[in-house]
Amino acid sequence: MKKLLILPLILLLISSCAKDTTPAPEVIEPDVCDSIPKSFATDVQPIFNDNCVVCHNSSNNQANGQSWETHAEIAANIDAILTAINHEAGKTPMPYQLPKLSDSLIQVIECWASDGAPNN
Repeated sequence: MKKLLILPLILLLISSCAKDTTPAPEVIEPDVCDSIPKSFATDVQPIFNDNCVVCHNSSNNQANGQSWETHAEIAANIDAILTAINHEAGKTPMPYQLPKLSDSLIQVIECWASDGAPNN
């Protein structure tokens, strides 16, 4: 009699341990760049003017002839610029010998770049 009572109990325990195969609901986070202003003239160029153009200008040879004064100059070099401002290996960290730009400023530049670096 005890064996008959134990068998259903064991089956109940085994079935309760079965793996749940129901997929977890996918969490969709909004794209961060959707909420970031990214106009070149209003948002991106001022960051370069305030932090880069002091060295990266057409009259300064200290920056190896790299000028970041115009949209064309910045857009053509955006990958190298992003590597430098993110202080990634292989590039001199920028701004040179100064603290890294804030994450929010870098994010504006990254979002503008991911948007195709428009001249807007």
